[in-house]
Amino acid sequence: MIVRIIQHKLITGLPSASGITILNNSLYIIGDDTPFLYKLDEDFFISEQIKIHDAVPGLDGRISKQIKPDLEAITEVKWGKDKDILIFGSGSKSPEREALIRIDMDKLPDVQHYSLDKIYDKIKDIKSVSDEDLNIEGAGTSDDRLYLLNRGKNYLFEFDLEDFKKYLQGEKERVPEPKSYQFTLPEIDGIEAGFSGACLLPNEKKMIFTASVENTSDWINDGEVLGSFIGIIPLKNLKECKPICVQVVDDKSLPYSGKIESITIRSMNPDGSYSALAVTDNDDGESELLELEIKL
Repeated sequence: MIVRIIQHKLITGLPSASGITILNNSLYIIGDDTPFLYKLDEDFFISEQIKIHDAVPGLDGRISKQIKPDLEAITEVKWGKDKDILIFGSGSKSPEREALIRIDMDKLPDVQHYSLDKIYDKIKDIKSVSDEDLNIEGAGTSDDRLYLLNRGKNYLFEFDLEDFKKYLQGEKERVPEPKSYQFTLPEIDGIEAGFSGACLLPNEKKMIFTASVENTSDWINDGEVLGSFIGIIPLKNLKECKPICVQVVDDKSLPYSGKIESITIRSMNPDGSYSALAVTDNDDGESELLELEIKL
Protein backbone atom coordinates (compact mmCIF):
# COMPACT_ATOMS: atom_id res chain seq x y z
CA MET A 1 0.00 0.00 0.00
CA ILE A 2 1.20 3.51 -0.83
CA VAL A 3 -0.22 6.65 0.82
CA ARG A 4 0.61 10.06 -0.58
CA ILE A 5 -0.43 13.46 0.80
CA ILE A 6 -1.68 15.63 -2.08
CA GLN A 7 -2.28 18.81 -0.09
CA HIS A 8 -2.85 20.25 3.38
CA LYS A 9 -5.50 22.78 4.33
CA LEU A 10 -5.98 24.48 7.70
CA ILE A 11 -9.69 24.47 8.62
CA THR A 12 -10.40 27.87 10.14
CA GLY A 13 -13.03 27.91 12.89
CA LEU A 14 -13.13 24.16 13.49
CA PRO A 15 -11.35 23.09 16.68
CA SER A 16 -9.92 19.67 17.49
CA ALA A 17 -11.13 17.69 14.47
CA SER A 18 -11.73 14.06 15.39
CA GLY A 19 -14.00 12.51 12.76
CA ILE A 20 -14.90 12.93 9.10
CA THR A 21 -17.52 11.36 6.82
CA ILE A 22 -19.33 11.96 3.54
CA LEU A 23 -23.11 11.68 3.32
CA ASN A 24 -25.13 12.50 0.20
CA ASN A 25 -22.03 14.04 -1.41
CA SER A 26 -21.58 16.47 1.52
CA LEU A 27 -18.57 16.51 3.82
CA TYR A 28 -19.10 16.52 7.60
CA ILE A 29 -16.53 16.85 10.40
CA ILE A 30 -16.77 16.62 14.19
CA GLY A 31 -14.38 17.82 16.89
CA ASP A 32 -13.80 16.19 20.23
CA ASP A 33 -14.39 19.39 22.23
CA THR A 34 -16.99 21.24 20.18
CA PRO A 35 -20.81 20.97 20.31
CA PHE A 36 -21.20 21.25 16.53
CA LEU A 37 -21.25 19.05 13.45
CA TYR A 38 -19.57 21.03 10.67
CA LYS A 39 -20.58 20.86 7.03
CA LEU A 40 -17.89 21.90 4.54
CA ASP A 41 -18.31 23.11 0.98
CA GLU A 42 -16.40 21.87 -2.06
CA ASP A 43 -13.52 24.26 -1.28
CA PHE A 44 -13.35 22.88 2.29
CA PHE A 45 -14.69 25.98 3.99
CA ILE A 46 -17.32 25.67 6.71
CA SER A 47 -20.76 26.23 5.18
CA GLU A 48 -22.91 25.19 8.14
CA GLN A 49 -22.63 24.52 11.88
CA ILE A 50 -25.21 22.09 13.28
CA LYS A 51 -25.69 22.13 17.07
CA ILE A 52 -25.62 18.53 18.30
CA HIS A 53 -24.70 18.84 22.00
CA ASP A 54 -25.72 21.05 24.91
CA ALA A 55 -22.25 21.51 26.40
CA VAL A 56 -21.21 25.18 26.37
CA PRO A 57 -17.81 26.03 24.87
CA GLY A 58 -15.50 28.71 26.26
CA LEU A 59 -14.39 31.88 24.54
CA ASP A 60 -11.98 29.85 22.42
CA GLY A 61 -14.88 27.78 21.06
CA ARG A 62 -13.75 24.65 22.90
CA ILE A 63 -15.50 22.72 25.68
CA SER A 64 -13.32 22.22 28.75
CA LYS A 65 -11.60 18.85 29.09
CA GLN A 66 -13.50 18.05 32.29
CA ILE A 67 -16.95 18.10 30.67
CA LYS A 68 -16.39 17.62 26.94
CA PRO A 69 -18.33 14.76 25.28
CA ASP A 70 -15.15 13.67 23.46
CA LEU A 71 -16.93 12.87 20.21
CA GLU A 72 -14.33 10.78 18.43
CA ALA A 73 -16.01 8.46 15.91
CA ILE A 74 -18.45 9.19 13.10
CA THR A 75 -20.10 7.01 10.46
CA GLU A 76 -23.14 6.95 8.22
CA VAL A 77 -25.74 4.22 8.76
CA LYS A 78 -28.85 2.98 6.94
CA TRP A 79 -31.81 3.93 9.15
CA GLY A 80 -35.16 3.39 7.50
CA LYS A 81 -35.18 4.51 3.88
CA ASP A 82 -32.24 6.90 4.16
CA LYS A 83 -28.86 7.13 5.83
CA ASP A 84 -28.27 8.93 9.12
CA ILE A 85 -25.05 10.00 10.81
CA LEU A 86 -23.94 8.29 14.03
CA ILE A 87 -21.44 10.00 16.33
CA PHE A 88 -19.84 8.18 19.27
CA GLY A 89 -18.31 9.52 22.45
CA SER A 90 -15.04 7.81 23.34
CA GLY A 91 -16.29 6.28 26.60
CA SER A 92 -13.03 7.22 28.31
CA LYS A 93 -14.84 9.17 31.07
CA SER A 94 -18.26 8.42 32.54
CA PRO A 95 -20.87 9.74 32.00
CA GLU A 96 -19.70 12.71 29.89
CA ARG A 97 -18.13 10.61 27.12
CA GLU A 98 -20.72 7.84 26.81
CA ALA A 99 -23.06 9.59 24.36
CA LEU A 100 -24.23 8.41 20.98
CA ILE A 101 -25.76 11.05 18.71
CA ARG A 102 -27.94 10.13 15.70
CA ILE A 103 -28.62 12.80 13.09
CA ASP A 104 -31.33 12.58 10.47
CA MET A 105 -30.57 15.45 8.10
CA ASP A 106 -34.24 15.70 7.14
CA LYS A 107 -35.28 16.38 10.75
CA LEU A 108 -32.84 19.08 11.81
CA PRO A 109 -32.53 20.80 14.24
CA ASP A 110 -33.79 17.75 16.18
CA VAL A 111 -31.11 15.16 16.91
CA GLN A 112 -31.41 11.93 18.89
CA HIS A 113 -29.24 11.28 21.95
CA TYR A 114 -28.61 7.88 23.51
CA SER A 115 -26.47 6.69 26.40
CA LEU A 116 -23.96 3.97 25.59
CA ASP A 117 -23.16 3.27 29.23
CA LYS A 118 -24.45 -0.32 29.21
CA ILE A 119 -22.90 -1.08 25.82
CA TYR A 120 -19.57 0.30 26.97
CA ASP A 121 -19.92 -1.71 30.21
CA LYS A 122 -20.47 -4.80 28.04
CA ILE A 123 -17.25 -4.01 26.19
CA LYS A 124 -15.42 -3.66 29.51
CA ASP A 125 -16.70 -7.12 30.51
CA ILE A 126 -14.18 -8.46 28.00
CA LYS A 127 -11.42 -9.88 30.17
CA SER A 128 -8.50 -7.79 28.94
CA VAL A 129 -10.36 -4.46 28.46
CA SER A 130 -10.18 -2.33 31.62
CA ASP A 131 -11.86 1.00 32.39
CA GLU A 132 -8.58 2.69 31.46
CA ASP A 133 -8.39 0.90 28.11
CA LEU A 134 -11.77 2.03 26.75
CA ASN A 135 -11.33 4.75 24.15
CA ILE A 136 -13.53 4.40 21.06
CA GLU A 137 -11.94 6.32 18.16
CA GLY A 138 -13.33 4.90 14.93
CA ALA A 139 -16.60 3.52 13.57
CA GLY A 140 -17.92 1.98 10.37
CA THR A 141 -21.03 0.15 9.25
CA SER A 142 -21.83 -2.41 6.58
CA ASP A 143 -25.32 -3.59 5.67
CA ASP A 144 -25.51 -5.76 8.78
CA ARG A 145 -22.56 -4.94 11.03
CA LEU A 146 -21.31 -2.09 13.19
CA TYR A 147 -17.57 -1.93 13.79
CA LEU A 148 -15.98 0.15 16.56
CA LEU A 149 -12.23 0.68 16.85
CA ASN A 150 -10.80 1.10 20.34
CA ARG A 151 -7.48 2.88 20.78
CA GLY A 152 -6.68 1.15 24.07
CA LYS A 153 -4.96 -2.16 23.23
CA ASN A 154 -6.12 -1.79 19.60
CA TYR A 155 -9.38 -3.72 19.71
CA LEU A 156 -12.03 -3.96 17.00
CA PHE A 157 -15.54 -4.61 18.34
CA GLU A 158 -18.13 -6.09 15.98
CA PHE A 159 -21.88 -5.75 16.64
CA ASP A 160 -24.91 -7.04 14.82
CA LEU A 161 -26.22 -3.75 13.42
CA GLU A 162 -29.92 -4.62 13.64
CA ASP A 163 -29.58 -5.71 17.29
CA PHE A 164 -27.68 -2.51 18.05
CA LYS A 165 -30.37 -0.30 16.49
CA LYS A 166 -33.23 -2.16 18.18
CA TYR A 167 -31.52 -1.82 21.55
CA LEU A 168 -31.09 1.92 21.09
CA GLN A 169 -34.76 2.31 20.19
CA GLY A 170 -35.92 0.28 23.20
CA GLU A 171 -37.20 -2.60 21.07
CA LYS A 172 -34.79 -5.03 22.74
CA GLU A 173 -33.82 -5.03 26.42
CA ARG A 174 -30.78 -7.24 26.09
CA VAL A 175 -27.53 -5.34 25.59
CA PRO A 176 -25.88 -6.35 22.29
CA GLU A 177 -22.88 -8.64 22.67
CA PRO A 178 -19.77 -7.56 20.74
CA LYS A 179 -17.26 -9.87 19.17
CA SER A 180 -13.76 -8.64 19.93
CA TYR A 181 -10.54 -8.81 17.92
CA GLN A 182 -7.18 -7.44 19.01
CA PHE A 183 -4.47 -6.29 16.61
CA THR A 184 -0.79 -5.41 16.82
CA LEU A 185 0.21 -2.19 15.06
CA PRO A 186 3.66 -0.76 14.24
CA GLU A 187 5.77 1.15 16.75
CA ILE A 188 7.71 4.41 16.73
CA ASP A 189 10.44 4.78 19.37
CA GLY A 190 9.09 1.74 21.15
CA ILE A 191 5.51 3.08 21.38
CA GLU A 192 2.80 1.16 19.54
CA ALA A 193 0.43 3.08 17.30
CA GLY A 194 -3.17 3.28 18.47
CA PHE A 195 -6.34 3.31 16.36
CA SER A 196 -7.63 6.86 15.76
CA GLY A 197 -10.30 6.61 13.05
CA ALA A 198 -11.89 4.42 10.39
CA CYS A 199 -14.31 3.97 7.51
CA LEU A 200 -15.28 1.12 5.22
CA LEU A 201 -13.98 0.92 1.68
CA PRO A 202 -16.88 1.28 -0.78
CA ASN A 203 -18.12 -2.02 -2.20
CA GLU A 204 -15.40 -3.99 -0.42
CA LYS A 205 -15.36 -6.05 2.76
CA LYS A 206 -12.46 -4.02 4.11
CA MET A 207 -11.97 -1.28 6.69
CA ILE A 208 -9.45 1.49 6.22
CA PHE A 209 -8.15 2.92 9.48
CA THR A 210 -5.90 5.63 10.83
CA ALA A 211 -3.58 5.20 13.78
CA SER A 212 -1.19 7.51 15.57
CA VAL A 213 1.67 7.30 18.03
CA GLU A 214 1.39 9.63 21.00
CA ASN A 215 3.75 9.71 23.97
CA THR A 216 1.14 9.73 26.74
CA SER A 217 0.19 7.37 29.56
CA ASP A 218 -3.60 7.92 29.42
CA TRP A 219 -6.48 9.15 27.19
CA ILE A 220 -7.23 12.29 29.19
CA ASN A 221 -3.89 14.06 28.84
CA ASP A 222 -2.31 14.71 25.45
CA GLY A 223 1.30 13.88 24.67
CA GLU A 224 3.92 14.43 21.98
CA VAL A 225 2.81 13.09 18.59
CA LEU A 226 5.47 10.94 16.93
CA GLY A 227 3.71 9.99 13.69
CA SER A 228 0.65 8.49 12.01
CA PHE A 229 -0.26 5.39 10.01
CA ILE A 230 -2.98 4.32 7.58
CA GLY A 231 -3.93 0.69 7.25
CA ILE A 232 -6.40 -1.86 5.93
CA ILE A 233 -8.25 -4.57 7.87
CA PRO A 234 -9.98 -7.30 5.81
CA LEU A 235 -13.32 -7.97 7.49
CA LYS A 236 -14.04 -11.42 6.02
CA ASN A 237 -12.00 -13.37 8.56
CA LEU A 238 -11.19 -11.12 11.50
CA LYS A 239 -9.87 -13.94 13.67
CA GLU A 240 -6.92 -14.58 11.39
CA CYS A 241 -6.39 -11.36 9.43
CA LYS A 242 -3.34 -9.16 9.83
CA PRO A 243 -3.66 -5.44 9.06
CA ILE A 244 -1.64 -3.90 6.26
CA CYS A 245 -0.21 -0.69 7.71
CA VAL A 246 2.09 2.04 6.38
CA GLN A 247 3.44 5.21 7.95
CA VAL A 248 2.19 8.41 6.35
CA VAL A 249 4.89 10.55 4.72
CA ASP A 250 4.70 14.11 3.47
CA ASP A 251 5.30 15.40 -0.06
CA LYS A 252 9.07 15.24 0.59
CA SER A 253 8.87 11.56 1.58
CA LEU A 254 9.58 12.43 5.20
CA PRO A 255 7.49 10.97 8.04
CA TYR A 256 4.39 13.06 8.63
CA SER A 257 4.48 14.25 12.24
CA GLY A 258 0.79 15.20 12.63
CA LYS A 259 -1.88 13.22 14.50
CA ILE A 260 -4.32 11.88 11.90
CA GLU A 261 -7.68 11.42 13.60
CA SER A 262 -10.04 10.06 10.95
CA ILE A 263 -10.43 9.25 7.27
CA THR A 264 -13.14 8.96 4.62
CA ILE A 265 -13.05 7.82 1.00
CA ARG A 266 -13.92 10.50 -1.53
CA SER A 267 -13.78 8.49 -4.76
CA MET A 268 -12.07 5.72 -6.67
CA ASN A 269 -9.71 6.90 -9.40
CA PRO A 270 -9.51 5.40 -12.92
CA ASP A 271 -6.24 3.64 -12.02
CA GLY A 272 -7.88 1.86 -9.05
CA SER A 273 -6.37 4.11 -6.40
CA TYR A 274 -8.56 5.94 -3.89
CA SER A 275 -8.93 9.65 -3.27
CA ALA A 276 -9.37 10.13 0.48
CA LEU A 277 -9.76 12.94 2.99
CA ALA A 278 -8.37 12.87 6.51
CA VAL A 279 -8.41 15.27 9.45
CA THR A 280 -5.76 16.03 12.03
CA ASP A 281 -5.74 17.61 15.47
CA ASN A 282 -2.68 19.32 16.93
CA ASP A 283 -4.21 19.40 20.48
CA ASP A 284 -4.00 23.21 20.49
CA GLY A 285 -7.41 23.69 18.89
CA GLU A 286 -6.33 23.82 15.25
CA SER A 287 -7.46 21.28 12.67
CA GLU A 288 -6.05 20.37 9.28
CA LEU A 289 -7.59 18.60 6.32
CA LEU A 290 -5.41 16.27 4.25
CA GLU A 291 -6.14 15.21 0.69
CA LEU A 292 -4.67 11.75 0.17
CA GLU A 293 -4.07 9.30 -2.63
CA ILE A 294 -4.09 5.66 -1.53
CA LYS A 295 -2.88 2.82 -3.75
CA LEU A 296 -3.60 -0.69 -2.49
